[in-house]
Amino acid sequence: MKEINLKIVSNRKLCKVNLKDRLSEVYAKYVKGVCLEGFHIDSLILREKDLSENEYEKLLLEIIDINKNHSIDLIPHTFWKLCIKHKINRVHLPLKIFQDLYNEKNAEFLSFFDILGVSVHTVDEAILAEKLGATYLVFGHIFSTDCKKNLEPKGIENLKYICESVSIPVYAIGGIDETNAYITIKNGAYGVCMMSNIMKKV
Repeated sequence: MKEINLKIVSNRKLCKVNLKDRLSEVYAKYVKGVCLEGFHIDSLILREKDLSENEYEKLLLEIIDINKNHSIDLIPHTFWKLCIKHKINRVHLPLKIFQDLYNEKNAEFLSFFDILGVSVHTVDEAILAEKLGATYLVFGHIFSTDCKKNLEPKGIENLKYICESVSIPVYAIGGIDETNAYITIKNGAYGVCMMSNIMKKV
């Protein structure tokens, strides 16, 4: 069976150690083949969007070298100006931020990024994000997850509908682990995102 494309989504608050040490541990185990068997880690989305821009920049600089050493792309989240500052041509954005930047016709923003991921929650949002220039989408949450305790999961049928409605890759997120990832691929997902399953344990 083909390896499943995986984006790790960070959440330092779920780690028992600091994020840098947690990622080093995960990457080392992954290289040795003792975790995430059957997955191909294509990138890390550094999501820590609750930080100030200065705090985020400090963390970003700590994580850059770890990812370089393991040839895993680092995708900053939200703080797109830091991407330009540090010549990282990849970013992941909430749809609202993406729309605002597009509406402002920010030429610097639109021309700089080769990889531009956007989080979406409906088919209309997915179609809009693709129209505005997103190169991949993250859709969820697919399954029940502690991170979204009071929200009903979107489910596999909605994932399938989203994937059929756009032509760019869609990554499924939310409650995904080694036991249920493949069903998302069978229903059209290009890959999956994992956060809790990796930040807490692997």
